[in-house]
Order: sequence, then structure tokens, then C-alpha cells
Amino acid sequence: MALAQTGLGFWISFSLYLSAAVLALLLSRCPRAANVASHAASMAGAVVGAAASLLHLLAGPGRLVLADLVGTVPQLELKVVVDDLSAYFLLALSVLVFCVSLYSVSYLAPYAGKRNLPLFDALYALFVLSMGLVFTAGHAVFFLIAWEIMSVLSYFLVVFESEREENVRAGTIYLVMTAVGTAFLLTGILTLYANTGTFDLGAAAGLSPGARTVVFLSFLVGFGIKAGVVPLHVWLPYAHPAAPANVSALMSGIMVKTALYGMLRFVLVGLGVPDGWWGGALLILGLVTALTGVSHAYVESDMKRLLAYSTIENVGILVTGLGVAFLALSAGRPALASLALAATLFHAFNHAMFKGALFLGVGSVHHATHTRNLEDLGGLVRRMPATAVLLVGAALAASAMPPFNGFASEWMTFQALFQSLLLEKSGLGLLYVLAAAALALAGALAAATFLKLLGVGLLGRPRTPAAAEAHEAPLPERISGGLLVAFCLVLGLVPGAALRVLERPVLGLTGFSPSAVSTGWLGLDPSALSTSPVASGTYSPLLVAGGVAAFLLAALAAVRLIGGRFLVRRYGTWDCGFETIDARMQYSAMGFSKSFQIIFRFLFRPTRERRAEGEHLYHPDSIAYTVKSVSPFEKFLYEPLVAFVNALSQKAKSTIQTGSLRRYLAYILFALLGGLVYFLVA
Repeated sequence: MALAQTGLGFWISFSLYLSAAVLALLLSRCPRAANVASHAASMAGAVVGAAASLLHLLAGPGRLVLADLVGTVPQLELKVVVDDLSAYFLLALSVLVFCVSLYSVSYLAPYAGKRNLPLFDALYALFVLSMGLVFTAGHAVFFLIAWEIMSVLSYFLVVFESEREENVRAGTIYLVMTAVGTAFLLTGILTLYANTGTFDLGAAAGLSPGARTVVFLSFLVGFGIKAGVVPLHVWLPYAHPAAPANVSALMSGIMVKTALYGMLRFVLVGLGVPDGWWGGALLILGLVTALTGVSHAYVESDMKRLLAYSTIENVGILVTGLGVAFLALSAGRPALASLALAATLFHAFNHAMFKGALFLGVGSVHHATHTRNLEDLGGLVRRMPATAVLLVGAALAASAMPPFNGFASEWMTFQALFQSLLLEKSGLGLLYVLAAAALALAGALAAATFLKLLGVGLLGRPRTPAAAEAHEAPLPERISGGLLVAFCLVLGLVPGAALRVLERPVLGLTGFSPSAVSTGWLGLDPSALSTSPVASGTYSPLLVAGGVAAFLLAALAAVRLIGGRFLVRRYGTWDCGFETIDARMQYSAMGFSKSFQIIFRFLFRPTRERRAEGEHLYHPDSIAYTVKSVSPFEKFLYEPLVAFVNALSQKAKSTIQTGSLRRYLAYILFALLGGLVYFLVA
């Protein structure tokens, strides 16, 4: 019965996503109706998909084959399979798609009549469907096809507002990096096929050490590009800000998680027990990624670029947890691997929720003020109070503040590091110490980053007329953001419920259930997974939430009782001799992080620009002072690489493309002879 219910549910969900695309095109003559109908179908598909995923994770079969069709093309099999790992990622996809689709109903309404909105809605629905197929592909070639479809569709969504030159450039960078990533994925898949003779996922056991290394490195680069792992992250700070807010929420919230899914599916499931150095490499890459991402987020003034770099930071946390799990499995510690992998998968779901809410909230602010620059905002808490509250809740979750979900998953990651440190007797202990310190620093910078976002953007006085005239977001946008923030709070208060959902995926990957880490549905106690005599800490989110509430109530009561004895005299704020206080006297976003940018100038390489307006040189009417940072990876890695490729291309063009027909025929002849020799020898 469960088999039939979950299988039918997944098929209905995929069919509704496809029907959403068809409805958008059929109703293209009425863009507003097409927008509403298409996203309503996507919401229905998300509801059915979430229900089927939960049913599968809690009571369904471990592995469910939805389709297994062999086509006329050799080695191409349309194999759609749902197992516990697939169902978990489909659950995250469904929850986020429901909220983002509800948001899109009102967010995209102003585009009606100005752009081809029905085409955008169709591409959006197909993009969601392609991600579902990536999570359920049971055949390597079919996975690669779904992966490419997902990448191409997301490219068209990124360049939707193609009249802006920066959007076209962002799309070009994204497309090039995607092609490079696909080349590495293809290398890994073909290496697997050459050694196993099959494209079935999970049939790669028994590879030689050299082949395992080639496959791992190929998948690390291919999936690392999509995830945004440093230094392969160059596309992400450009593509996420260029895309509309609803697309940014999907790309940041769930599309980058397809890379995490791919690493688990192809490496952990496909190759079996990982080599020890794989985990060490992932741990180091994760730490570098987390620190680089949050450092650049802290100095950013563009809200969407800030969130994009924050995504890179969270990808670093995920890769760090994955590295700890790999190291534990290679050392024969499945209990520790279970804790680390549960923390990683839990944080992946949490990040989808709070980063989705942040992008949706920032999108509403952008629509209301027509700017993404924090320097042009201020005072929005009075003009957009509901949106401000939602942004505060999402920012608290992203800053890992209890009792929100971000704290629970990051706390589990720290516990996995501490347990590894207690159990490790070799030189890896120092690496675990550095990892814990680096994640702590990243957490502090993340809190400072979102403090800047909220303080400069929401508080104070409006810095521009656009901010002063901002209006509250429409009701669907507030409801969608509210649902995501509610998920963040509920998952933070009852993390044991998340571990209940995670039990079967983690058990299938590590052979050890993570349920021992929870004390019922409410608390977390990872000491049960450790053989160390040193006890770990425990976390009770309801107790913490109750303590915080009690402290606030006591402080409020004390203020009321003690403060009521004194007469309050109201007077104007001290204004340093000025007649009135204006927005120019406020702390700016650039000033907030300027000292950090100066101290670590080797990382940001800041450039200063001063523009004066007015007839008098020494008494200008206005002065604009801006500081821009340059990524060292772009300046010292990608720019020289692009210059080298361009020079090489020009040289090859002048040497090979001569216009001689005889030379072109010789090229064809040598290619045929080379292919013939290869097949004869092979």
C-alpha cells in the first residue's frame, strides 16, 4: 500500500510541475492568469511531493522504481528511482517550491505586459521539474541529461532581465562554469563506465586506487562548481543577484544542494567507503569556503550579493560536515559519521528554509524601493513592518541564533568536530581544532553580517526618497516568507523531529541510525554516539527558548518597576551643533565593515573612488566616496586563465583555420585514422 501511495504521489507531483509549464504557455494571451494558474499548479505539485516524500521517509519502501525504460539509444536508460536519500532532498525541494511559488504570484505580477511572463513561468516550472529528476535519476547518463537541462533552464532564468549588461555577463560566467563542471562530471562518469561496464548508480565497487582517485577528483570539481566551493565559486556572486528574487531563492536554497546530493550519490554510495585523504581535502576546502564566503558577505553593500556570499559560507559548512563524515567512515567509526552526516543533511534543509526566506524578503524590499544597495535604504521597519519582522527571523536563523534551526544544525556540526577531536590520536587532531576555530569565526562574522543588513537596511532614517516612500509587500509575499520563518522556528524548537525524518537516509549511508543523538523530539545529546569517556554537551531548545523569554520578561518587569519612579524628560538628540539630524549622520554599510576590510586588505584588495560634483574644486556641492573590493581568485586565477585561453585561441585560429580546403581534408583524414587505430588497439 505504501509503495503504491508514494509512487503515485511522486508521479502526480512531477505531472503537476509539467502541467504548470503547459498552463503558462496555453494562457500566454493572458499573462496574469497564466502566472496565477502556473504557480497554483506548482504549489499543488509541491504539496503532493512533500506528502509523498514524508510518507516514503517514515513508512515507505527503502527503494522505489518509478520508471525503467530502455530507449533505442545505446546505454541510455530512463530510470527514475526514489530512495530515502532522494526522498529527503525532494522534501526540501517541495517545501521551498510551495513557498516560492506562492510568493511568485504577486512578485511577478508587475512584469505582466512588460515581458514574456508566461515563458518565464514555464521555464520556472520546468526548472523545478528538472531538479526533481536530478534527485531521482537512477542512471548516470540520465542524471547528466537532467543536470544539463537544470543548468540551461536556470541560465535562461538568470538572464530574464537581459536588457541589463551585468545580467548578461553574469549569465555568461554561469554558463561557462557550468560547462566546465559538466566536462568534469562526464570524465568521472566515463571513468566509472570504463572500469565497471555499466552506467547504473551504485555499481562502482572494486575500482582500482588510481581510478577511484580520478573519479573522486572529477566529481569534486564538477559538483564543487555547482555548489560554489572556493575557488570554483566565481559564478555564484554574479548569478544569484542577477536572477529575480524567486529564482535566487530556488538556486541558493535547493539548486546548490544538488551538488551535495551528487557527492553523496556518486562518491559515498557509488564508490563505497571513502579514502582517508578525501575527507581531509573536503574538510580543508569547507573551511576555506566558509571563511571566504562570510568575509566577502561582511563587506558587501549589495543585499543580494551579500546573501550570495552567505550561501558560499553555508556551502562551506556543508562541505566541512561532509569531510568529517568521510574521515569517520574511513576510520571505521560509523556512529561519528552518522552524527556528522545528520548535521550536514539537517543544515542543508535549514539553509533552504532561511536562505529562501532571506532572498524573498530582500526581493520584496527591492520591489518596494527599486534598489539593492544598503546605502540607499534605512527606516524600512516603519514602512515595511511585516517584511522587516520576517527578515529579522530569517537573519536570526542564518546567524545560528537559538532557538532557530540554524543553531541546531551548526551545533551538531561542532559536536561532530569535538567528538572527532576526542577520538583522534594522530595529527588530524590539529586539523579538527583549526576547523572548530574557523567555524566559530565564520559564525561570528555571519552574525555581524546580518546585523549590518538589518541595522543599516531596516533601522534609522530613510537615506533616499525611494526608501522613504517604500510600501509593504503584498500579502502572498508576506505569507510565503512567514511560512519559511515558521519552519525555521519549529525545526529549531523540535530538532528531534528532523532527526526522525533523517533516520533512514543517514542509516542507509553510514549503517548507523542518528536517532541516538536525540532525546525524544525535543533535545539533542550526541554523547550517545561517542565512545569517549569525556561527555558531550546537550542542547534543549525549549529550555533555552524558555530561559530567553524569562530573561526578557524579567528585564521588562524591572524596567517598569524601577523606571516608573523617575520622571522622563524628552529632549532633542545631541546633534553636534547641527540644527537637525539627517540621514547623512547615520552609520553607513561601508563604514560598518571598513575596519575589517582595511585589516584584511590582502583578501579584498579594496579600490577607492572619489567623485566630486560642483563648479568649485575646493568647495564642491557633493562628494561621493566608494570602496570596491576585488576577489583575489578572479584577479590572480580567472583573469590570467581567461587571457591565456584567449591568446591560445587566437594562435590556434591563425595556425589551424587557414582557409585551405586541402588542410581541412587532411584534418578529417588524420582524425579518421586515429579513431580507427584506437578502436583496433582497444
